[in-house]
Amino acid sequence: MAIYKDLEDIEVERLCEINDIEALYEKGLREKKAGNFVEAKKFFTFSSQLGKYKSYAQLGSCFESEGDIKNAVKNYKLAFGYGVDAVAVHLATLILEKEKNLALYVLEQSALTGNKESREMLKRILA
Repeated sequence: MAIYKDLEDIEVERLCEINDIEALYEKGLREKKAGNFVEAKKFFTFSSQLGKYKSYAQLGSCFESEGDIKNAVKNYKLAFGYGVDAVAVHLATLILEKEKNLALYVLEQSALTGNKESREMLKRILA
């Protein structure tokens, strides 16, 4: 398996043309890093539709960087729903005031997987 972050741009482009899921995700990361959020979202959307579910977390981050919290939360929820536990604390932080029960559920589920940050945040909320 190729290490996509080490590939040259032209190689990533060629792999994207054949819908290589990892190349699409890597291209999204490169566009995001360059601040090209519109382009990044295209690649993350496509890779998420092909089953690269952590792309939803990246989509959330892009939307959040653009100030679109509603779509950020939507994508963080999708990421968490597909098992991307890394978004749990951030998602819970964003929704805590408006959706406290969901935030608590997200933190509880994440804490059960061993996520220490989720456990700590849950303790603070419930204290």
